Amino acid sequence: MSKEEALIEFLNGLRIALNNASAYRRNHPYFVKSIQDFKAKVDNLLTFISPIKISFTPDSLLIDGRSWQRPAFLSELAGMFHMRKIKSIELHEGLKAEDLADFLSAIALPPREIIKAGGLVRILKDLDKEHFSVEELDYSGLLREGGGKEVKDVWTALFKDAVKEEDERKIIEFADNLENIIKNFQVRDFCENEELRESLYNFLSFLKANRKEKFCQCSRAVFNHLLKYKEALYDERLDKIKSLFVNLNDNDYACIFWGGLLEDESFDSLNLNLFSNLVGEERKKGIAESIAKRAPTADFIKENSNAVKKIQDLLSVTGDQAVSDVYRNILSSISRDISFEKGFSYDRNQLNVNYRYILLNMLAQEQHRKRLGLITERIADAWDGIARDRDFEFIKDLSETLSRRKNEDSYFATVSEGLEKQEANFLEGVIWEEAGTELLKLTEAITKSAHGADFYLHKIFTEGKINPCALKLFLRLFPGESAAFYGQLEKKASDMEFLGKIVGALKDIDLPAALEALKKIYSVSNEVIKIEVLQAMRELARLDEGFLQSVLKKGDVSLKKEALAVLIREPASRRRAVEFLGSVKSLWGVKNKAIIENLLVIEELDLKDASSYLTELSNLPFFWNSGIRSRARDILRKWH
Repeated sequence: MSKEEALIEFLNGLRIALNNASAYRRNHPYFVKSIQDFKAKVDNLLTFISPIKISFTPDSLLIDGRSWQRPAFLSELAGMFHMRKIKSIELHEGLKAEDLADFLSAIALPPREIIKAGGLVRILKDLDKEHFSVEELDYSGLLREGGGKEVKDVWTALFKDAVKEEDERKIIEFADNLENIIKNFQVRDFCENEELRESLYNFLSFLKANRKEKFCQCSRAVFNHLLKYKEALYDERLDKIKSLFVNLNDNDYACIFWGGLLEDESFDSLNLNLFSNLVGEERKKGIAESIAKRAPTADFIKENSNAVKKIQDLLSVTGDQAVSDVYRNILSSISRDISFEKGFSYDRNQLNVNYRYILLNMLAQEQHRKRLGLITERIADAWDGIARDRDFEFIKDLSETLSRRKNEDSYFATVSEGLEKQEANFLEGVIWEEAGTELLKLTEAITKSAHGADFYLHKIFTEGKINPCALKLFLRLFPGESAAFYGQLEKKASDMEFLGKIVGALKDIDLPAALEALKKIYSVSNEVIKIEVLQAMRELARLDEGFLQSVLKKGDVSLKKEALAVLIREPASRRRAVEFLGSVKSLWGVKNKAIIENLLVIEELDLKDASSYLTELSNLPFFWNSGIRSRARDILRKWH
């Protein structure tokens, strides 16, 4: 076995052992077996790398001088360690399986429990330090970088603990980084999580009593963050979060108003009405007076073109979204002092754009065949500038015009042939350097390639030029070359980074051939890439239920989870997947491992459709089913 193979085996073994640590008790036979298997992979890798040191960032891990971010599960693995404030771990020869089991069991704990216990170093104080070491991160620095549900739980606990302990150093650090911290939360978190609201309110109250300047700064940060969720803040939710801002004064609200108008590009009538509702009727007049007093000068506003446009837009809104009279009067007063007229300036680039669109408008309407030929010649003459400017918007409009005119007049196909070829040549050149949704749409107009299939295969597999546009064009224009494409994929089966890039591009391609290519990659790759393939299938509009059902029956717990995540998108396949999970029975405990794995997947995907199956499992008789009963009951308690 090579060092590369040993590394991949080690990383995959770490993933499996962590999954089992999450699913089973410390002394469960399945967990013990996975630790033994992982220990063997550690020992194998130690023959190539000694000691094994792994460092963690939020989305990658560093081992043997290489940064591992792909496939996706490695990024998730890195995030899991980083979330538990682990900077690095080091494994030495002579490491005991018991220490590995203790470590992985601790890692599987929720971050919140790790905080309460004083951190992992304290939990693992009895480990054999000669053969195993853990270096910790500082939590406040760690969590500024963002994350998911676990981050929200941890921050709720951190706010609460910092105020309870009156730890001013921590509180000031949180205050200085609050704008980044609250990016982890959405409006439903503030509305549905009473503990979060209480912790944040106490945090702000502490600042008001002890650090007034920090209080104003942090209150505005929370308020401005909530204003971004204007469509989601209806009356019931408003009532729940108003309590967070009872300590703001009129000047604080005036600062928020002007900050939104002058600095927030998305600030509109919904934002302003939400602001008004959060303030409340009883304080509106006093706040309006503070807003008027703090108004910037007319000249200052006039220099801010975005602010001028927003004022015009806000004053023009009518109906249910119209701005309330109090704020309308303020804006009207400001607008009277501003002249909205602008002078003329010479702009060569804009003149070129205007010239192109004049030609395009003529092309769209002209009926005389000779004049049509002259117009297409002029557009062809201007193509160098169009290509140089990467004017994809014009190319899109040109494609639509050519397509419409050809449908109206068969003669137009002859006239437009040269332009279409020019457009195709340009797009087939830029797809290797650029990508994006707009370019992906533009390539739809290409019906014939200026190059052969070998050109594409060389670009993709030899030069490593991979993006959705290029792959989609190849799959669409050369359907008969799938065997050659698959053959090249098989040759690259051991190159995880390359296959990861291919998979990442295929997930953005809505073609049957993309799904088939993903299935082929799944068949020739290791478990690491298999996970990434299944995750990519979540993004596709179509699914292959038979293929996914086979993974659900034969795959390990990680593969099952990803396959089920795709199946539950569609009501019919979701129902059949739940029926399959419910059909797994375990006479004399023979299939208990499969059932425990299914329970783990059901819990992770929050598959409440399986509640009746879990109820059945929670009442299983016999002592050998105690683990299943306990796990099923835990999940049902969590749901209900």
